[in-house]
Amino acid sequence: MENKYQLSHEKQMLIEYIKQLTSEKIKSNCIPSILIFGEPGAGKTSFGKYCAEVLGSEYIFAPCYEGVGAEQLVYNWDLGILVDAMTDADVKGRHAMKDGYLLQALKLSNTKKVLLLIDEIDKAKPSVDTFLLSFLQECMLNDPLTGPVKGKKENIFIIFTSNKKRDLEDALDRRFTMIREFAFPNKTDLLSQVESMLSIKYNQTKIQFVIDLAVGYRSLGVEKKPSQNQISDLIQELYAISKSSFGRKTSYKLKYESMLWKFSQDVNDHAIFEKHLKDVFRIKNLQNYIGSML
Repeated sequence: MENKYQLSHEKQMLIEYIKQLTSEKIKSNCIPSILIFGEPGAGKTSFGKYCAEVLGSEYIFAPCYEGVGAEQLVYNWDLGILVDAMTDADVKGRHAMKDGYLLQALKLSNTKKVLLLIDEIDKAKPSVDTFLLSFLQECMLNDPLTGPVKGKKENIFIIFTSNKKRDLEDALDRRFTMIREFAFPNKTDLLSQVESMLSIKYNQTKIQFVIDLAVGYRSLGVEKKPSQNQISDLIQELYAISKSSFGRKTSYKLKYESMLWKFSQDVNDHAIFEKHLKDVFRIKNLQNYIGSML
């Protein structure tokens, strides 16, 4: 399991600290929580899954998206029931309201350990920050159908992840028990992670070359940087091209273009990367050189 999640010594120590925070001996004024920020691919979500396994907790994954409000975290709506309620008098629309992630966590916490991961909180509306203040403090929500729902603080641990797209409210920052930054893996760990994700056997030298290209690209200050998933998908795409019956010239062109588009969809990023490649390799025909190496 450690290979799967690439746990550094710092992350192992962090898990030990979290074990102490979630022990019944420690009483907290707020629900114990941690904010983990870092770029995509830094291992924030994987750490949450691993943490839930180590703690023996029920794992609830609450993804945020652009503009999500507090109501989407508290309730889920069954659209099928809502549609039926419009045409069938026996179907009540209120039955379409289901427990959302926060209500699920509270109710489960009364009988078992729960790890709630609120993913990419920075994508949610700023009003969500204010809403979460009382949730973290009181460990309670009001369900309009059943009344107040209270959980056990000692049975809940919350991981918030953020890509730093926006600053969170200062008051919410003060509610977090811990705040940590996760860095993107170094070249050695990145190679290990990508290899573990591949479903095909590809030339080791070529895989290393792709990793070197990806690390070089990520160092250029571009806004969107390739993640482990994109790099592993690129390698599998390169494998498929190499197994196809294209001529060498076409194969080189396809491989080169695949690399560019997997790393970024921005043509300005492509221009920056191509200049970088020319500076590194001192080759006029980059397409043929990169294509042959891949």
